[in-house]
Amino acid sequence: MNAIHADNAITANNSAASGAGKFKLVPFNRLVESKRNVNAKVVISDEVRKQFADSISANDGLLQNLIVTFDGEHYPVEAGRKRFAGLSYLVAQGDPRFTPEYLVPVLEVADDDALIKSASENLARNAMRPAEEFEAFKAMIDEGRSIDFVAQAFNTTPRAVEQRLKLAQLSPTLFELFRDDKIRLDEMKVLTLAPSHADQESAWEAFQKGYWRDLSTLRSLIVKREINAATDTTALFVGVGAYVAAGGFLRQDLFGGDNSGYIADPELLSKLCTEKLEAAAADVKAEGWGWVEVIQNIYNAPSGDVLPKEDYVPTEAEAARLAAAKEEHEAAEMLWADLPEEDADTEEGDALYARREKAEDAVRNIEDELLEKGAYNPLLMKFAGAVMAIGQGGRLDVRRGIVRKEDAAAVARALGNDAEATRLEKAVESTKSAVKGPHSESLIRRLTANQTLAVQAEVAGNVDVALAVLLMPLIRTVFSKHSGDVCANVRAEDQSNHLAAIDPNIVGSAAAKAIDKRKKYLAAKLPKNASALFATLLNMQMKDRLELLAFCTAVSIDGTRGTEMDKHPIDLVGEALDLDMNNWWEASAETYLASVSRQQIAVVVKEAVGAKEAQAVEAMKKGEAVSYAAAQIKGKKWLPKVLRPKFAPKTKAGPSTKSKQAKPANAAAPKGETITQ
Repeated sequence: MNAIHADNAITANNSAASGAGKFKLVPFNRLVESKRNVNAKVVISDEVRKQFADSISANDGLLQNLIVTFDGEHYPVEAGRKRFAGLSYLVAQGDPRFTPEYLVPVLEVADDDALIKSASENLARNAMRPAEEFEAFKAMIDEGRSIDFVAQAFNTTPRAVEQRLKLAQLSPTLFELFRDDKIRLDEMKVLTLAPSHADQESAWEAFQKGYWRDLSTLRSLIVKREINAATDTTALFVGVGAYVAAGGFLRQDLFGGDNSGYIADPELLSKLCTEKLEAAAADVKAEGWGWVEVIQNIYNAPSGDVLPKEDYVPTEAEAARLAAAKEEHEAAEMLWADLPEEDADTEEGDALYARREKAEDAVRNIEDELLEKGAYNPLLMKFAGAVMAIGQGGRLDVRRGIVRKEDAAAVARALGNDAEATRLEKAVESTKSAVKGPHSESLIRRLTANQTLAVQAEVAGNVDVALAVLLMPLIRTVFSKHSGDVCANVRAEDQSNHLAAIDPNIVGSAAAKAIDKRKKYLAAKLPKNASALFATLLNMQMKDRLELLAFCTAVSIDGTRGTEMDKHPIDLVGEALDLDMNNWWEASAETYLASVSRQQIAVVVKEAVGAKEAQAVEAMKKGEAVSYAAAQIKGKKWLPKVLRPKFAPKTKAGPSTKSKQAKPANAAAPKGETITQ
């Protein structure tokens, strides 16, 4: 075997590799380890070193060159580190074929290309360990490569490169745990939501100490009560783009899908939602309707008649299309009817059945399309209106043609039915409310948000009431004659973010603390591994299952509204609970007085304290009146009408003895406490 002096290197230019480097034969003793090798931190075991040495020895040399750079004296090995380790083993063992002067085939590349060549070879040969891959991508960006360049070099997307960079930029402490397989990749992805290394480490430490160890728990430690833009209906309706454009902070989730991220400003989101709804309402109103109302849930639309559409007269083309569809349907029906019964399961039978079904669907679709084109009578539209609400997926649901009870007489008179109009007018007069209430829509929403949270806190510990609440929407879905308003979302969608968006101060309330305490108590009964959930529930004591059912039902309750209704479904629940809002809410300057008129403040003081004290309010300015009234009514247990019981006392829910009134301090039912069943 020929050897050359260490100062000499045999160079061979390869035209096919123009711009990619130069092939050379370099003495072994001129090769050194490179810190830029993407696997530089990986320890090569003696076993692996021996395996590569045996392979090189069996083939009398390397089958594939190393990739190197030149520092003026030595050739750092940028790719082929295990092959270099195998050669080093043979040289150290004194194999006469592999002396320190043994000529090693290499590809010399420029320093700027060293890192990308190293990463390319390692990714092509076998999947790099994720930690090394993320560091390699980061190192290339740190060297000045663009994200698009790296993405193109590794046949991936710019987003995938951004994701790897995000992971590589995590806390070095956590990254080393990840390298040692002490943190999973999916956990690392969640940790990227934390903005700083300190926040990341704090969240991980709290996660390690907690009992509940799933990804949602880790995520909640970071985002807390921020709103998930990918699932929250209000966020989906407004859109992440509009929220960010308005100056809202979005905690971005690079690993989520469309609209992913967490909204940190619920007040701005609520404002944008209101503006978008108002614009949509104006568009619908412009159609000619007498009124348009935005409601919380489209299924809670006001009861009343629905204005019928006038029949639509199809065009000649539409009529011909419908006639052709009906003709095809009749032909398919005749062929199917003439088919012998024994041929029904043959290929011919299957084809005829499919043709028949397709023809039937075509007729139905055309008829529905023409029915939808029917127009409302413009003369009647001014007596009717529309309601709109944000539905699933953030879509806007609109129901048109609703006739309120107070407008039914006008519709009857417009149709020439004077007798019916007179009857309806008398019925409305007998039930019409005398005056408008003293509270704004926003204040009523805040008050009813607090009422909702209080009801949730008490239902969470009362299985009897929870079962009734849960059954109401189920029965009204299955048994049509029981249709009507409900107050629970059967999907068990936690309403906490929705309530906090209405009243941010609700987060620290007694009811919120009680619910959080009970949630932690129940979470301790569930497995850490989500895959074990079904088996755990199946083998769980019935008492524990009922407790979980009660809690999940409770947090789905939503009784928020914008008007002072005589009664609402949530009031029925409050009656069953013997709910006393004084246990959960108190009127103060912040919660009530600053949001009402001076005249209403005087009414409050009169009701809570007395007429003499109320007279003093008349001479005060609004700010003085608020402070004065707050001091006067403190501890008096005064409640606005919307929070007072709406129904006469009735028998308590449940077959046994009357359950005790829940108190904020105990409502979370810590371990050992018995709940009403």
